[in-house]
Amino acid sequence: MKHPIFNIKNLKYERSGKRVLDIKKLEIHRGSCYVIYGDVGAGKSTFLNVLSKRQSVLSDMVLY
Repeated sequence: MKHPIFNIKNLKYERSGKRVLDIKKLEIHRGSCYVIYGDVGAGKSTFLNVLSKRQSVLSDMVLY
């Protein structure tokens, strides 16, 4: 697919000195299905909150 609806590069997020998210590169395309899974406290909800702009981070992240 040519144009992603989300393009994420170098997303890092720390909470209480613990790195919760560390995403090097991720492209999310319209019409595709993605599964987000992980252990408790792995950053799943934080990731979704960042995508929905409920939570901001300081990084090189680019949202289209």
